[in-house]
Amino acid sequence: MSSTLVLVLASAALHSGWNLTLKRNQDPPAATTAVIALTGVLAWAAALAEWATGLGVPFGDGGAFALSLGCGLSEAAYFICLARALRDAPLGVAYVVARGGSILLLWPLCLAAYGERASLLQGAGVAAMLLGLVRLYPVGAAPGLERAGYGWAVATALFTATNHVLYKGALLAGARPWGTFALAMLVAAPVNLVSLPGPDRLGRMRRAALEAPWALLWASVQCAASLGLALFAMRLAGAAWVGTLRNVSVAVTPLLGWLVLGERPGRRAFLGFVLTVAAVVLLAL
Repeated sequence: MSSTLVLVLASAALHSGWNLTLKRNQDPPAATTAVIALTGVLAWAAALAEWATGLGVPFGDGGAFALSLGCGLSEAAYFICLARALRDAPLGVAYVVARGGSILLLWPLCLAAYGERASLLQGAGVAAMLLGLVRLYPVGAAPGLERAGYGWAVATALFTATNHVLYKGALLAGARPWGTFALAMLVAAPVNLVSLPGPDRLGRMRRAALEAPWALLWASVQCAASLGLALFAMRLAGAAWVGTLRNVSVAVTPLLGWLVLGERPGRRAFLGFVLTVAAVVLLAL
């Protein structure tokens, strides 16, 4: 399990970085669309390289192909919700609710789909996660952007969980990690572009990319590597376990929001962060 643990922890470390880049952009939805497009190019390059080296057909049979397309629709919804959560809420709240909330959904879904079971300690982790998410809710905020951002983060949690379940199904059906990822991005990129409001969608995406081109390119590399590593880990371990351990990044992201963006959580939010980190530790045991 040690090699799998290394893959998942590396995936988690990379995941925080590209979320921070999107949060710092003036137009997170457009920047997200640009990152998806670039990530898709990287995923296709990796899938074709995998195929060329004789590691097998990247997309598997018809069932794996269909599940990979389903991953694309789920990824599209995930990216749409994530971009709006990052736009409307502090990075720490958006990220912790999105990643932490997904754990609450991921375990029962994986139990139903693949028979993955949780221990008593992991059950305690679910309870700690619930308490943490309650503490993170912006009670004192005006009924405007921050609460809307919390709602988008909850929706992001839902699609984070379905992403893991569908990817695991595609891998079990015979798809290669980079192949299923490449197909998913092929679906997600145009859906996200169409979801941008206004007539000048390509212009918005171009302006967001030109605002910090090297940062968005690096974010795309981080995004591709993060999910690629997670998919390779998912071939070796359960989707719920992988999804849970990837969320150790909830301990890093609020710190990045404080150090880089100047987001200082109050006592209520700080307790929420502590509870969610404790929950991840319990769920990973």
